[in-house]
Amino acid sequence: MKYFSASFLLFALMFLQIVFAAGSGGGGSFRTTPDATQVPVQSCTEDTWTCTQWSACSDQHTQTRKCELSVDCLSIVTPKPEESASCASVSQLLSSLQCHTLGSVEDRIRCRLQLSNSDLRNELKIAYLPEECRTRSGASQDSCIHAYSSVQPCWARPMIERSACVKNVFGISEIKKSSDACNTQECKLELEKNVLWVVKFKLYDLEERAEWLLEKKYITEDQAVRIIAALEEQKVSFNAAQSLGDRKQVLKNAKKLWIDFLLEVEQ
Repeated sequence: MKYFSASFLLFALMFLQIVFAAGSGGGGSFRTTPDATQVPVQSCTEDTWTCTQWSACSDQHTQTRKCELSVDCLSIVTPKPEESASCASVSQLLSSLQCHTLGSVEDRIRCRLQLSNSDLRNELKIAYLPEECRTRSGASQDSCIHAYSSVQPCWARPMIERSACVKNVFGISEIKKSSDACNTQECKLELEKNVLWVVKFKLYDLEERAEWLLEKKYITEDQAVRIIAALEEQKVSFNAAQSLGDRKQVLKNAKKLWIDFLLEVEQ
């Protein structure tokens, strides 16, 4: 990946400001930040730990994972999840999941939409694996899980505040200033990676809006499943894009999907 080009910066700035300016509603679920930043009590009800997936069963019949504190709620202490357990215990724990092992994206989305808030929280505590992260493995999957976990507090905010919240989480409140401050290739590459995450989380925001519309009974469950699954496909395409032009096309496709969806809802 090369240094930022002027066209990339312009693309990122324009997209973040206007591409999804028109929309409706908003929703949210969980609350975390990437580096254990402290969050006011009213913003969250418990500390959030981000855990990797359980390892394969070892010769000692144990499985392990790594858990890191993602958000530290003020005046609240939440114990660290177990990082090692017997294979039998892990198997029993995972077998209690209702949605995690279902075969298709649509089935998993539908299942999660039907869960109560408490069941959904329990499901994600046992195995937090966003759909996009399923397409990755190893360190890339762990990084993906952490990125999703880090932005969760933003969805609990009013819609108008979300974009700024996500950019703040990734340390790019002002992209051009951040780019100008980067003097090394390593810095530029990290900044570009964060910009791409911020852009992609615009699509995740649309999924949250679709869930809000479902909660308010403005759309059917089938409509929600269809648009969320379609947006997930666009995120995978965005990851596979090899050029700025390809990424632009993915975002144009996603914007059209969303506009067509809203027109369908209004009918």
